[in-house]
Amino acid sequence: MSDIDILIRGGHVIDPARKIDRIADIAIKGNRIVDAKTEEPTRTGQVIDAAGCYVLPGLIDFHSHFFYGGSAISIDPDITFLPSGITTAVDAGTCGWSNVDIFQRSIIDRSRMRLFYYLNVSHAGQVTLGGDSGYPEKINGRHINGPEIIACCEKYRPSLIGLKLRFGKELYGEDDSPLRDTLRLAEQVGLAVCVHVPNCLITMDTLAGFLRPGDVFAHCYHDTGHTILDGDGNVLPDIFSAQRRGVYFDAAQGINLFSFRVARQAFAQHFYPDIISSDITRYSAWKPGIMFSLNFLMSKYIAMGMPLQEVVRAVTATPAGIIGQADKIGTLRNGACADVCIMKMKKQATTFFDKDGELLAGDGLLQNMLTICDGQVVFRQMDF
Repeated sequence: MSDIDILIRGGHVIDPARKIDRIADIAIKGNRIVDAKTEEPTRTGQVIDAAGCYVLPGLIDFHSHFFYGGSAISIDPDITFLPSGITTAVDAGTCGWSNVDIFQRSIIDRSRMRLFYYLNVSHAGQVTLGGDSGYPEKINGRHINGPEIIACCEKYRPSLIGLKLRFGKELYGEDDSPLRDTLRLAEQVGLAVCVHVPNCLITMDTLAGFLRPGDVFAHCYHDTGHTILDGDGNVLPDIFSAQRRGVYFDAAQGINLFSFRVARQAFAQHFYPDIISSDITRYSAWKPGIMFSLNFLMSKYIAMGMPLQEVVRAVTATPAGIIGQADKIGTLRNGACADVCIMKMKKQATTFFDKDGELLAGDGLLQNMLTICDGQVVFRQMDF
């Protein structure tokens, strides 16, 4: 016999990690999920009626930028993510070895959320968007400081989960040594790499061939330079092969790194993303248009025909496994961290579009109604 602090009753639970897709109750005691059937509580604190809603594990935004106050592009993670049902996020290389100490102390250690990050192999990380302001992370292999990077990896695990390389021609021209050097360093420290692939000097199948199981191919539906499609619109066979051998393909939307032309042809051939993430920055968060928020993107993938269960998997169980936290987050199993979001599919005509203005009509938006992070309600819609 025990007390339950929060009981979420009557919601449609989708928990891909446990292959759950049905009406069920979810119980929380302290900061852990407990078995709602076997606990037989003597006292129940807050009862939440989730009828007509989806109850999901707290979402994971696997590719974002939240070095708030330390880079021109970053958002405040707690303020931006929690209202969208996101309780865990990964920063995709906004900091490098020269500023990781302040990033760890000022952002990672102080946030209510669970935060992880890739360390940029450039010393300063991605402090701007580039373009007219230049690319401070523009380096060559000779300027990757291996000893400093290795020291950071040893110091800041498990928050630091891998190395990040932006591998576009705007940064490296025709030099492929940064990719080889990054992979060599990753082997030394026993971590994965996340590679930004648009406008790459080598073809996407060649690049995917470099990557190892556990590495992340970011922005898989981009159309800048070489893409995952051949000249006839077919997904390159080596892209399928890389996915089968454990390379993760991340949609990583961004402002201009997603093409409906590429994505539609890939979907027609059953090439779906392993991860759906936002690549959110202060230039896209909460703004009408292409990006807005992660649950907005989930709605887009549902409209594209990706099964809801697979969409949820791509923002919960799969990224949790990559982070190495599959038993703690991204699931509602007994004993997991009490990170939960409650969402309602709002029937509403919606037009999704990409950077080229190509359109997709949808008839629903996933609206987050309530967020629980570490056993505490941290966001609730006024009418829920």
